[in-house]
Amino acid sequence: MSTYQDLSKTFAESVQLQAKYVSACCAFSNFFFSQMAECLEWPKDQMTFAPDENSQIEEPICNSNSVRLQGDGNIHFFALFTIKRFDNVDHRYQLIFPFQVKKLEESFLLTITSLVEEVLLSTEDTQEMKNVYENLFAAMKSYFDTPYLDFTSEDFLRRTLP
Repeated sequence: MSTYQDLSKTFAESVQLQAKYVSACCAFSNFFFSQMAECLEWPKDQMTFAPDENSQIEEPICNSNSVRLQGDGNIHFFALFTIKRFDNVDHRYQLIFPFQVKKLEESFLLTITSLVEEVLLSTEDTQEMKNVYENLFAAMKSYFDTPYLDFTSEDFLRRTLP
């Protein structure tokens, strides 16, 4: 095998390992959000994923199109939660949270930027996940409990949908 062929083979293996890593992080993220939807009784079709806050494409599940693998080893994505007004289902609002997930052996390090510092999670221990869900719910509830919607809050992004 030539030096070039050896390097080309190493490159191919690297791309495959990266795809496997992203796939594992997304599988965990899909489990995390599936459990969250169940715990909060949030309609699954009202949770989507996007690679950035301005993305025109939202994916119903975490996949390689909805994330960005960064140099820090984390996949970065935005989780978008759509909520409809109880008294007017045509009035929809979206809360957008930046997430980071990093695989560490059999566990995953999850960060919700400016809301939940790093927390080590596994699919085996769902109690710790419930604590994260409660923190997310508390942030959402606090936002809507204010007499006015504070667009200066830096905890997460938001937008009104047409």
